[in-house]
Amino acid sequence: MGCIHVTRAALSGAMVLGSIAVAQADDEIFVVGSSTVFPFTARIIEDFSARSDTRVIGKATGTTGGMAEFCSGAAPDSPSITGASRPIRDAERDTCRENGVADILEILIGRDGIALISSSKLSGANFTREALYRGLAADVPVNGTLRPNPFGSWRDIDLDLPAYPITFFGPPNTSGTREIFEELGMLQGALQVPEFRELPPADRKRAGTTIRRDGHYIEMGEDDIEIINKVREEEGAFGIVGFSYAYDHDGDVRLHQVDGVEVSFETIETGQYPLSRDLFLYVKEQHFGLIPELSTFLEIYLLDSSLARDGVLEYLGLVPLSEADRKAEQQKLTTSVNKWSGN
Repeated sequence: MGCIHVTRAALSGAMVLGSIAVAQADDEIFVVGSSTVFPFTARIIEDFSARSDTRVIGKATGTTGGMAEFCSGAAPDSPSITGASRPIRDAERDTCRENGVADILEILIGRDGIALISSSKLSGANFTREALYRGLAADVPVNGTLRPNPFGSWRDIDLDLPAYPITFFGPPNTSGTREIFEELGMLQGALQVPEFRELPPADRKRAGTTIRRDGHYIEMGEDDIEIINKVREEEGAFGIVGFSYAYDHDGDVRLHQVDGVEVSFETIETGQYPLSRDLFLYVKEQHFGLIPELSTFLEIYLLDSSLARDGVLEYLGLVPLSEADRKAEQQKLTTSVNKWSGN
């Protein structure tokens, strides 16, 4: 039986196991995508593998990288599922369609937040989204015009922020976490700056979401554990990770407020936390007819015992859906499976 054991300490090993697979038979399920979603998927792989001889291959590629693999074709040796920490883009749907992936099932599995973290030695801080924009954008308004970011310290931006040089560890541009951070954090912060709002609309998106490349933002790859280790080692450094990773390392890192709101299960569930987001699975519906156990794997993923409050995935940090939302996703799966099985 194929089995990926998921403790976050062993997560990198699980990724290596997934990455060595190059071929897939009709008795294998290939899953790629978001590093945030991957630990939840890996736990479901454990549960599924206890019941089935079908091998499941998991690979954390990042949301954007996963979408590229997922949309590369519809053959049985292509990924059946990709996890995503943002919704699929229209351009990605177009690519899928061009490559024969015409029917895609979107499944909402739960919610998450993007946590701003540091070493636990630091006191808690409150970062406004405007400060995040001014600290991390490649270009910021200076005397009414966009200039290369001149800020070297958080205290240069806000006297209430720590007097540390801006050192920020985060994911690469293949990451859904980074994209949501750019959209919900930086861009929304930029829109609070009067000079920014005066820019031509076509320039705002680019200027508000382009992260500086002068050494203050350090890309760490698709590995939240590495980001956690870096901020623990380097006093004064900050980073962004999925809330589920920060939750799993409670006590090892400090979580900081964003716009005066603590990140927690409750503030993510209600949407009060400004950097809250939904997590998804995207499934090739054609594969229900090609890979017999694919539907069983997804049914286990969507069980109440997996996704409900006090379910196994909540203990890994997934913010659960309401009962109504959960039932709606279960029904979507049933409808899709029935359609492709001819029932």
